[in-house]
Amino acid sequence: MREHATIDGKDGDRGGDVSHAASTATGGAAARAALASQSGNPTTGSTPAVATEPARVLLFGRVRELAGTGQTTIPVRPGATVATIAGLLADANPGLAPHLQRCSFAVNASYAPRSAVVHPGDEVAVIPPIGGG
Repeated sequence: MREHATIDGKDGDRGGDVSHAASTATGGAAARAALASQSGNPTTGSTPAVATEPARVLLFGRVRELAGTGQTTIPVRPGATVATIAGLLADANPGLAPHLQRCSFAVNASYAPRSAVVHPGDEVAVIPPIGGG
């Protein structure tokens, strides 16, 4: 059984590590700088951010086009949520932020609210709104 814990991110509201998301999404200069600050420094004695098994993130539609990829992985910490994943994707590629606000999400092939917990190894799908009529 999986344990639930509080989010352990540096900013207090987002857990996880965006190393792969930052390296695979476009527009990652700020994200790469943020990752560098999390990598730890033996000189100062700081410790690196603890990465866990990643969640697989599938991107569709316009979000896929903007990210330049149909999938990525994001290591998640215990207690991370769909909102955490959305925030990390937006941090890695700020151009995604306005689109992610309108997207639906699924965790392991079931639609999920932004408050749903994402566990290491889960699959998260980012589903943009579908137009037409």
